Amino acid sequence: MTLEINSIEVSCVIGDLEFEREKEQTIFLDVTLEIDDLAADTDRIEDAVDYVVLTDSLRNVLKQAQCRLIEKASKLACEVCMTFEHVKSASVKVKKTGCVKGVVFTAATFTLP
Repeated sequence: MTLEINSIEVSCVIGDLEFEREKEQTIFLDVTLEIDDLAADTDRIEDAVDYVVLTDSLRNVLKQAQCRLIEKASKLACEVCMTFEHVKSASVKVKKTGCVKGVVFTAATFTLP
């Protein structure tokens, strides 16, 4: 079964340029998880991935990490997802706007396992 959580807003320091290190920016995460079918069978919240806890965890880790590259942020976020019960694999796309003139956003995707 696939679970998607899209356009998670994360405010964090990210970027390699000096001005990018001085204040937080908003990045967006698209998370795709392959999960077991337990919640679909039981219809119990206890058997599901808690979206609130997951998104809070992602925000906290990326805020603390202060990554220079979206590639690193994507890997860290993917590792966070894999710590949750019921998750078999995870793919996280990190999107950052304003990196390149004339480009809406740049993105990096990391997948585990």
